[in-house]
Amino acid sequence: MNRLKYFEYINLKIRETIQHRPVICIGQNIDSGSFIGGLTRGLEVGPGGQIINATCAENTLVGLGFGIALNGGHCVLFMKQLDFLLLGLDQVVNTWNAIQNRKPEHKIKGSFTIIPVVIDSGFQGPQSSLNSLDAICSIGRTEGWCLNGRLDIDFCVGEMLRPGFRILALSHKMSNTELINEAGTLERDHGYVRYGSCDSPDVVIASAGFTLGDALKLCKILSSHGLSSVVVHIPSATGSSKCHGCEPEGEVMKHLSCADRLVILDDSKAEISVGDKLLSGVFSEGAYAESRVWFLRHEARRFAPEITLEVADDQTGWDLEKVAREIADGY
Repeated sequence: MNRLKYFEYINLKIRETIQHRPVICIGQNIDSGSFIGGLTRGLEVGPGGQIINATCAENTLVGLGFGIALNGGHCVLFMKQLDFLLLGLDQVVNTWNAIQNRKPEHKIKGSFTIIPVVIDSGFQGPQSSLNSLDAICSIGRTEGWCLNGRLDIDFCVGEMLRPGFRILALSHKMSNTELINEAGTLERDHGYVRYGSCDSPDVVIASAGFTLGDALKLCKILSSHGLSSVVVHIPSATGSSKCHGCEPEGEVMKHLSCADRLVILDDSKAEISVGDKLLSGVFSEGAYAESRVWFLRHEARRFAPEITLEVADDQTGWDLEKVAREIADGY
């Protein structure tokens, strides 16, 4: 398992989840050509299911997915880029709102899952630059997850046929990288994953979006400086879920009662990201009073002087060695 690539492992888990179920899979080149970078290679569905190579008609395809789910079926829509979902936002916002306001006996009985690839590896054209799943989920008031490592992939893909609607986003940058397979604890009822077992860490690291790999690297670098740390990873694109009450703020603040340094990593381009919400929650509880905070993100913001902002672009990333030295030196 350690040798599997990120896309390879997600492909494996999707195939395991749908192979004996009557699932309708839709998307462009999902059973031929590139298979979306190998993501959809070898898909097989159970009796009553179907694999459909579709054209570029995102608004129609999203509407079709909702229709299948309303009739008790299961639909998975694969998208080559998250940007393409902008063409289906009317359905994500208005159709989903109409469904949620139906009487209980007419609520959605099947499942509809959209699986887009987020182009998070730098500017690749005017229609390949959207890394704001949290903003889309906020507009549509829907559930969304950014898949990073084995634990959150198992959790999210394993539940993608649960009744309802959700978006499971994948990282283009990570597509051909080795699967993150570190041991951790998945808090299923609270929607976060904890890495590290230290009860009294020196540093708390909170990661959102597709930053788990960087968070774990920073954890190892800090260890070389003699500092213990715990990573609280938040795969939810909104920091909360209607089915799984995410409570990452409580976990972060529990560890801040011992630690005096907090690092937040978030690569979202949204104006108000999961990292921003987490920071706001920590501030509102006054947990920052005795703590120094570092915020690593890809967009500049103006924060209080107590917060050290580290900005990096999509391609170069953050200088984690520099950040670790600042933390160790108490800068």
